[in-house]
This record gives sequence, C-alpha cells and structure tokens, in this order.
Amino acid sequence: MSQYLIDRIAALENVDVTYGAQITALRGSKTLEEVELLSGTQRSMVFAEQVFLFTGASPNTSWLGGCGVAVDQNGFVRTGEAAGPGSKEHETSVPGVFCAGDVRSGSTKRVAAAVGDGAAVVAQIHRHLERAVAQA
Repeated sequence: MSQYLIDRIAALENVDVTYGAQITALRGSKTLEEVELLSGTQRSMVFAEQVFLFTGASPNTSWLGGCGVAVDQNGFVRTGEAAGPGSKEHETSVPGVFCAGDVRSGSTKRVAAAVGDGAAVVAQIHRHLERAVAQA
C-alpha cells in the first residue's frame, strides 16, 4: 500500500487501524457489531460496524514451488516476456498457464487493473485453447 494512503487512513477519526492481528470471530444479529481479535496471545473484542482487511503486499506463491511457474526475487509470478520468449502478456513460464492480478510481477497493484487482467486472461485462454484444438 502506498504511504500516502497509509497516512490518509491513519488520519481518519472514524477509523481504527490494528496491525498484526488475526480476526477470530465476527458477531452481530442483523449487521456486524463486534470483531474478536487475536494479537499474539491476547484476545480482545472491538465494537465495529465494518471491517476492511489489508493482508499485505507479499505474494502467497510458495505453493507454486516445483511446478515450473517462474517467480521473481520477491515471489511475484513472471508473465509475458519476463516469463520467457514468446510468452503472451499474462502467460507464465508454463505454456497455457496464465496469471492475473496483484500476484503478477510488475502489475500496478490496483483493483481495477486486476479486474482488467482477469478479463484479458479469459480472452488469452480462449485463444490458447483454439490454437491447441487447431493443432490437434
């Protein structure tokens, strides 16, 4: 997240920011009323009407280990030319395996861009499958 956004959120009087906590329960009758948090070994209840999560900027790609999908030094998935010569824009180092969104190396890390990536990947998958059928 950009520092300017962190500063803007921190300045909001109606927002409490909690770092490093795990949400263990959400409670309420018809709407959200309470959030149970676990920070280390300490549990606490917070009265809240809304919850917004930011899980961080580290990609969760360790599960890709051993499958041939190349990642950069920070764990983001390489796509397009960064994945290998001739790879399509969202294609990974494994032909026919595509990637969209924030986990892509070099992506802009914005929701609108991730949605656009998803739409582009669908079109690229269709083209990939059409070529595969034509070659069969």
